[in-house]
Amino acid sequence: MTITYTFKITALNKINEYVDENNITYNNVITKVHYQYIGVDDDDISAIFNSSVTLSKPTSTDYKNFDELTENDIITWVQSLISDNELLIIKTCIANNIDDKKSITSLPWN
Repeated sequence: MTITYTFKITALNKINEYVDENNITYNNVITKVHYQYIGVDDDDISAIFNSSVTLSKPTSTDYKNFDELTENDIITWVQSLISDNELLIIKTCIANNIDDKKSITSLPWN
């Protein structure tokens, strides 16, 4: 069974203003990203893993204006914070959920 995986950003937590130790002010700083990791197999059966990651405070070298952010930017941040081991566990969970869906049968009294 081949499963295709995709990330989907579902929500962002942000603070309006953050001032770092160098007295640099950053506006609309994202602090947490809520996401879904979606797996779809060859039979179009899907399963979703919901989670979130907390972001570190921005620096002058990595800050990007909130209005210029894209979903791909956020996905890249999320991917950088999930270890290979964690991703393997998530994929296993999704695959197991897809397998469970395939084994569901209708109730005999319906």
